[in-house]
Amino acid sequence: MTQSTPVSSSLRTRWRQWTPEQRREFLRRLDAPERERLLEVLDAPEPGPAWDQVARPEQLPPVGEWLLWLYMAGRGAGKTRAAAEWSHGRALAYPGCRIALVGRTPADVRDVMIEGDSGILTVAAMSGRCTSRPSAA
Repeated sequence: MTQSTPVSSSLRTRWRQWTPEQRREFLRRLDAPERERLLEVLDAPEPGPAWDQVARPEQLPPVGEWLLWLYMAGRGAGKTRAAAEWSHGRALAYPGCRIALVGRTPADVRDVMIEGDSGILTVAAMSGRCTSRPSAA
């Protein structure tokens, strides 16, 4: 994924204003790597508002020093999104850090916490900074 910038946002705006014929003509003039890069930028998600601006107070980590944060709530309360946002933020702030994702089964961790609608890959893609390297484990 690529990080969205004002340049890519204005490019998206112009791209949307062109007719399909104008788009085809423009793409025809590019070599394969340029065309691939352009389509990657155009396909990247638009960045949304910052998480701390849209999260409910209970979805944000507690202020101060803490060792354990328990967010216990019912279905649909935003637990997965809150954890994904926190994990992604830590990974950006501390590159190379280790973060444990603990679930009932490895498949649950992958399907919900990593690849799910509110999982880490979705959150990272929304920020425009997404790299995934699944392990064999």
